[in-house]
Amino acid sequence: MTINTSADELAGPPDKILRLEELRSLVPYSPMHLWRLERAGRFPARIHLGPNRIGWSLAEVTAWINERKAERHQAQT
Repeated sequence: MTINTSADELAGPPDKILRLEELRSLVPYSPMHLWRLERAGRFPARIHLGPNRIGWSLAEVTAWINERKAERHQAQT
C-alpha cells in the first residue's frame, strides 16, 4: 500500500482522529444532532476509517469550536 502525501500535508503537525467518545467530550451533542449538523454542512464531516469505524479530525473540530467562540464575541460587540 502506498500513501501519497503532499508537501502541504507534511508541513503541519500530525492531525488526530477523534472517536465519537472523544468528540463528545469536546462537543456535548448527541450523535443524532451531530449527524444533522454534518448533513446541513454546519459541522466537520466524519471520516470513514473502515466499514464500521468513523472519526473526526481534531484540527477541523477545533477550528469549528473556535469559529463558534468568534461568533460569540462578534455578537457581544
